[in-house]
Amino acid sequence: MGINFDGVAAILLTPFDESGDIEVVSLHQLVRWYQSNDVAAIVTPAVASEVDKLSIAEREWAVAETVSAADGKVPVVGGVLGDNGTEAARLAESVMKAGCAAVMCRAPGHILDDAEKLLAYFATIASVGMERLIIQDLSFRGGGLDLALILKLYNNLPAFRDIKVEVEMTNYKATQLLEATGGQLHVWSGWALLQMLEALDRGVRTFCPSAFHKPFVQISRAYFAGDRPKAMEMFDAILPYLAWSRQNSDINLQLLKRFCVQQGVINSSKMREPVHHFDRYHEAYASELIQRMLAWQNDQEYPSAS
Repeated sequence: MGINFDGVAAILLTPFDESGDIEVVSLHQLVRWYQSNDVAAIVTPAVASEVDKLSIAEREWAVAETVSAADGKVPVVGGVLGDNGTEAARLAESVMKAGCAAVMCRAPGHILDDAEKLLAYFATIASVGMERLIIQDLSFRGGGLDLALILKLYNNLPAFRDIKVEVEMTNYKATQLLEATGGQLHVWSGWALLQMLEALDRGVRTFCPSAFHKPFVQISRAYFAGDRPKAMEMFDAILPYLAWSRQNSDINLQLLKRFCVQQGVINSSKMREPVHHFDRYHEAYASELIQRMLAWQNDQEYPSAS
């Protein structure tokens, strides 16, 4: 299947200036910093990119700027979301034209309960002829796309060989998909970071953090090299970060943007409204946690939990 996405496919944060405009210098710095963390790919725009707060023009511009900054050194996956298949297909053509190595798409909420419309939506996107189509199976409060529907798409769309699973019981669904496809469907996940060792044991191959990459790169490398105890030791060390950051998506993104500011990678931690802002307790604990994250990130070898 060409590009090897095993390890970390980083979701690009969208850096804004204080007026709320996308800040291109910081975007380019982020891309180069992600490269320095040895990520397997960069994905943009997606949920952690605040995609729902970006106009379609901004999404296309951000993809083109990301590809330009990556300069062929790391593959870029273009995120696509359209109100209908025709719009999504046009966006898929746009990100491919910009130079993306693959297209990631999710279905709009208004067709999630209609199997025929879902089949038509993804088939229309695939018809533009990308080599690699990654379907995002996202459901904040449910089980996501029906297993039979996913298998029908898998059997009918040659480009669809990757799925990003983020649903209730993500790891369980990953196993169902891998068993149903004989291990041929490549499973990605961001939510599986919370149970990363279990996810690796089940066969999840690609993990999607947004800005704190190095620990997850090292964990996956240790695991793939056959050193599961070392991978577990490193995973145990970052559990404080995982536990606190996953209380809410906005809290996590504010933490990560502050972390990137401290790293000197972006100029502002600004997010677009609406946002669940930090209160004084979030501010205090996040300041402590960021110092630990900086120490972990900048160590040559990731520290143990002891």
